Amino acid sequence: MNRSQGEDHERSNTGQSPEGGPFNHRRRDSQHVVLLVGVLPLATIGIYQYLKVVLGPTYDAEKMSLNYEVLGSGPKQLLLIHGLTGSLNYWKQDIESISNTHTILLIDLLGFGGSPKPNSNYSLDTQLQAIEKVIIKTGFGDQQSLVVGHSMGAT
Repeated sequence: MNRSQGEDHERSNTGQSPEGGPFNHRRRDSQHVVLLVGVLPLATIGIYQYLKVVLGPTYDAEKMSLNYEVLGSGPKQLLLIHGLTGSLNYWKQDIESISNTHTILLIDLLGFGGSPKPNSNYSLDTQLQAIEKVIIKTGFGDQQSLVVGHSMGAT
């Protein structure tokens, strides 16, 4: 075995370089960089979002409106409500195919998408109260409308 092979053999057996320093010091440094650059910002965003809700105001139906969009111009009205962890964007993929025959109301439920995320009860009654305000505001309650919900939005 020549000298360089002997040094490699010594490294693999002891876990240290011949100079006595830790063999994996570069690996540990890169793990710290990944932690600082990757995980820390995500944790900070998560903590910020949590505190925004916990320290936020309680839900007030008169002051807080759900995020919504009205699309299309057809004579038939269609209200689409997303499911758990969704948003109104869930429905947008192929919506143009019915926008000539339907006027479509897309709603972000309370606590989702662009809607307020108050420090409140997110019960079915609270969600229905918030949806009702949007329906009245947009005039969707003036004639017969079809309501379609996905998952939690269908309860």
